Amino acid sequence: MGGGGSKTLMFGTTKITGDKLFQEGVIIQEPGQVDLGRSPELQFRISSSELGLFTIQAKYLGTIVKELGFSHEELITLLQDSEASPEYQALAKRLDYSRKGSKLVMARSFALDVTKLLPYLYERFGKQDLADSAEELVKEKQLSRLRAMSDASKKTRMSDSDPTIDQHVKELEALEKATSATYKKKKPLRSSTSSSAIPSTRVSPTGNQLRSNSLKVRPPDQCCPTVSCHPFTSATSNIRVGSVLMFVRFTG
Repeated sequence: MGGGGSKTLMFGTTKITGDKLFQEGVIIQEPGQVDLGRSPELQFRISSSELGLFTIQAKYLGTIVKELGFSHEELITLLQDSEASPEYQALAKRLDYSRKGSKLVMARSFALDVTKLLPYLYERFGKQDLADSAEELVKEKQLSRLRAMSDASKKTRMSDSDPTIDQHVKELEALEKATSATYKKKKPLRSSTSSSAIPSTRVSPTGNQLRSNSLKVRPPDQCCPTVSCHPFTSATSNIRVGSVLMFVRFTG
């Protein structure tokens, strides 16, 4: 870009013909209309006397075709905001903006492409240093639009929800919780003692209980009279404790 002179401005006025703006991609020539947008007789006067504020005047053969005044933030709003927002609708009406093609309609035969107009203004009035602030504003607009879309989606899901189905779901969830709680109460507790820690009971030849010790394999000469075992073999022995017959496996 850079048509209309290579001098970068802070404030002031620059002039450029329609054919050069068309080459820059700023002008959209409407099909089937008079080829006015590419005419060298179409003159544009672009001015800025305040940071971020611009005026564009289009003349053809000395007659004013249209004049627009706007801020660069308003153009970003037109590009980024939801079409349903009041701010967008007011701006679109005032500036005769069409989201389809992102264009500011200047006449029946031609329009300005906002996606190309903004970079042109930022370059032409480069000393205003608007590009960085424009980038931040675009991010803010995009985030705001995403939040609005998310909120609208949530509201839609809530409004489309069947109250009867929601009630059934809640009842099923409550029933599931109650069933789970009842099962936990009735479920017997598992013994925390492992099989290797089951106590053995030494008994007298008459079957009376003497004392309980931790289960372990002893040499044959130290085993109790009613238990046959061997440190290097496996054997199953019956031990009677009172009236209970216990089956104990010793593993060597």
